[in-house]
Amino acid sequence: MPTYTPHTNQDIEQMLAFIGLTSIDELFFQIPEAIKLQRELELSPGLEEPEVRDLLFGLSARNRDVGRDFVCFAGQGAFDREVPSVTRALSSRSEFVTAYTPYQPEVAQGVLQALFEYQTMISRITGLEISNASLYDGASALVEGINLSVAAAKNNRVAISAGVHPNWRQVAQTLAKGSGHEITIIPLKKGLTDYSQLDEGKYGCIVVASPNHLGFLEDLQIAKQYSDEKSALLVQVFDPIAAAVLKSPGENGADVAVGEGQAIG
Repeated sequence: MPTYTPHTNQDIEQMLAFIGLTSIDELFFQIPEAIKLQRELELSPGLEEPEVRDLLFGLSARNRDVGRDFVCFAGQGAFDREVPSVTRALSSRSEFVTAYTPYQPEVAQGVLQALFEYQTMISRITGLEISNASLYDGASALVEGINLSVAAAKNNRVAISAGVHPNWRQVAQTLAKGSGHEITIIPLKKGLTDYSQLDEGKYGCIVVASPNHLGFLEDLQIAKQYSDEKSALLVQVFDPIAAAVLKSPGENGADVAVGEGQAIG
């Protein structure tokens, strides 16, 4: 709870006198009298802290607990997550929180250390040698993955599976309006990417999500086969939590891995 220090009656009188008013009501003179409440608010008597706690716990007990009483089938990446309580505590410590851009190590050692640990962890769970220091979200990571792949392959044609979240695809298509990337959406067949719909041309990259936004696990060996045939880099959209039990993007043959980091706290 933020620190709160209430004003005493003497404080209020001094502030009103300083601005030439005699009551707090005069601060709201612009509000027409006709719409003002013409009586005192019906507030309950003040309670001690334990009484307030008991009251609020009683009210909250009337709610259904989303995590305990319901199972989420929303899909589209909205899955139940377990984020350790220590995550919020550590991330709020002054060693890691700074308003200063961390390009001068003497004022941002904590941030630099955190970024190093983050990159190390991401490199391990993706099975790839290089990791950046994070982006705004999964959609912006996808855009940068496409930019990297197109530049490396020297081919601005991009094929994106319809299994990639539709909002992410929209972000990539918005980018293409200014970058000149030619984006093709590969349709799904029974929930999985139908690579047979690709034309005979070459591509800069092929983007596939596994698990995809419908929850299906794609066969990344097939994705790799098609990307090699098209002289394209394979970009896998992956889930960092699912990576604990699935093969890593690197093991699947992906050249680039992108994902949403909110799942890890």
